[in-house]
Amino acid sequence: GASTRRRAAGSIEIFDGEASTTTTLERGFVSWLDDELQRRTLNESDAAALPFDFQGGFVGYLGYELRDECDSLPPKYDSPLPDAAFFLADRFVAFDHVERQAYIVGVYEEDDARGRDATQSWVAATTREVSRLATETVEASDSPPTTSPPMSSTELLEKTGFKWRRDRDEYISDIKASQDAIEAGETYEVCLTNMLRRTGSRAEPRRLYSELRRSNAAPYAALLSIGGDEHPLVISCCSPERFLRHTTEGALEAKPIKGTCKRLEPLGGAADRAAALALERNVKDRAENLMIVDLLRNDLARVCDVGTVEVPGLMQIESYATVHQLVSTVRGRRRDDVTPMHVVRATYPGGSMTGAPKIRTMEIIDALETGPRMVYSGSIGFFSLSRAFDLNIVIRSVLSRGDEQWIGAGGAITILSDPVSEWEEIELKASAILRAVARVDP
Repeated sequence: GASTRRRAAGSIEIFDGEASTTTTLERGFVSWLDDELQRRTLNESDAAALPFDFQGGFVGYLGYELRDECDSLPPKYDSPLPDAAFFLADRFVAFDHVERQAYIVGVYEEDDARGRDATQSWVAATTREVSRLATETVEASDSPPTTSPPMSSTELLEKTGFKWRRDRDEYISDIKASQDAIEAGETYEVCLTNMLRRTGSRAEPRRLYSELRRSNAAPYAALLSIGGDEHPLVISCCSPERFLRHTTEGALEAKPIKGTCKRLEPLGGAADRAAALALERNVKDRAENLMIVDLLRNDLARVCDVGTVEVPGLMQIESYATVHQLVSTVRGRRRDDVTPMHVVRATYPGGSMTGAPKIRTMEIIDALETGPRMVYSGSIGFFSLSRAFDLNIVIRSVLSRGDEQWIGAGGAITILSDPVSEWEEIELKASAILRAVARVDP
């Protein structure tokens, strides 16, 4: 059965300008964030003027170990990083990459005249600065891309100094143990992961993010720098996967990815198209995807109106710079008696990073993995004051703090999995990130 152990009450550190306060959270961070969102409301006419869901609110990440506060298992390992970290973004710039338009937005209390004046001054000053930077940004984007000769996974590890938490033999042994659990009827699918780590890094994380954006662009990418000291936590993420989106009207959408294959040169050519078609027809990959879709349908059904959960897109190919992926779409409509944060508590962490059935499979994972996943397998995104939220799955990412860096990689294990091929798949996923690291290392 599922363990009911929970960690002791945590604490939250709130920075406001130069000062900070630390408070014990007896009810946990998820409840605290729910309270903060519930006590703030937006002027409806102002909110309606913006053509996107984020209208001021909290921007940051939920770590995998925050599952402790959700309808899930408490973690076996504590993360050395904060389980969650968010900015209250009441002044921000949003850029529409399709329309090539910038929006400068400030939020203030309606009865706070000084706050209104300060916000309006900031909007005016930022508008001038964005206009000034526009030409410089266009000129910078015309610089030629950095290139490097192709390297194998082993060569990339030697060049960058990263080492796997569990080596090839250990990981393959864990794959076989996962399959033993499947044969015993304890699980259908295990989302097993591994972690790369190095110390002594002198790479500049923001430059790394720019390289990832160039070489491995993805729709749910993010750059977060958390902490104002000399060793901030910086997350350079180029995730192609959405965990869950919630609109202001209460519509929910998940887009799980299960099934990956390498793209072939020339991109879009006959061999590349054949690889995508083979992925789309692959029995193992389709089984992986279907099991996670079923899990997410179940998770959403717990918080959605009866009869609203649907799968409008099942096992569709999406192609990125280095890989083809098999992606499904699951949708539903939130019940009126649950808040957006209740939705997160009921569904987190994303099923594509656990396996199915969720609770028993997480117990199996905890028995096999030898350390915390930290931010990897968690979510980056926002919780808007408009009650909307949008969260990704943190994959294809580099975590940097001081001279330490971590890269996570994993894959779904089923009874049809070939252990050697599964090891090669995590090498493939990690290599796209390692190549970017190698290009920007000093």
